[in-house]
Amino acid sequence: MKSTTKVTIFAILGLSILLVASSFLARPSEAVAQDLLPDLRPVQKDLLDHDIVKDPRTGHILLRFAGSVANFGDGKLEVIGKRTLIDPNNNMMPAYQRIYRTDGTFYESRAGNLIYHPAHHHYHYESAVVYSLRDQNGVIATSAKQSFCLADVEIIDETLDSFSHIPIYNRCYHSPSAKFVKMGVLPGWSDVYGKDLVGQSLDVTELMKSPKQTYILEATTNPTGLLIEKNDAPQTVSVEVDIGQGVKVGVGISRPGV
Repeated sequence: MKSTTKVTIFAILGLSILLVASSFLARPSEAVAQDLLPDLRPVQKDLLDHDIVKDPRTGHILLRFAGSVANFGDGKLEVIGKRTLIDPNNNMMPAYQRIYRTDGTFYESRAGNLIYHPAHHHYHYESAVVYSLRDQNGVIATSAKQSFCLADVEIIDETLDSFSHIPIYNRCYHSPSAKFVKMGVLPGWSDVYGKDLVGQSLDVTELMKSPKQTYILEATTNPTGLLIEKNDAPQTVSVEVDIGQGVKVGVGISRPGV
């Protein structure tokens, strides 16, 4: 009789252990932490804000254009730079993308460099966006400036689940000797650079001597693919621009950043 009781008790205990173990194994996949990734895109309405002007100081004719980096993703784009040693002859520091997860943790991934932009007087992320001008044969000019001091400048999409009306990235680091820099763009926000800022232009002096032609002006975010996003490929928008003889040319100069 005693042995039968022992067998029954062990059987009950075994069943209980199996039920507990199975409850852990059957946890839903949603419980596993997921990366909250940005989705970076240029905004066409900003690229449409362009003009052709002659710089009275140099005599060069410039195609000026606004540019932007917008975040349509589930998570913030956050880029930090950090270094322990300062080289007065090299105002560059390693950049890391900080990726946040659904469980509140984060990790960092190497993502190129931050550079101190002398005309804008603060640090920029080096590979934020590239601007190109193309004709029917391909790319004929590419912008020298591809960097942004990433910030929450303009609301672009309030419908995103992760959208917040309160911007948190609103500082640019002005000291060349900084050891730590943090910048980024929240979901639903866009960083916008006006067409009158230094670097937001292409020199079209020679093209203006040719017969008028329609060209394609393109903006591509994350052109090097160093930033981890929901998209596997860089995103591009484009607009048509007439350049050449007979095209109206205004007068304008490019101002430094602040």
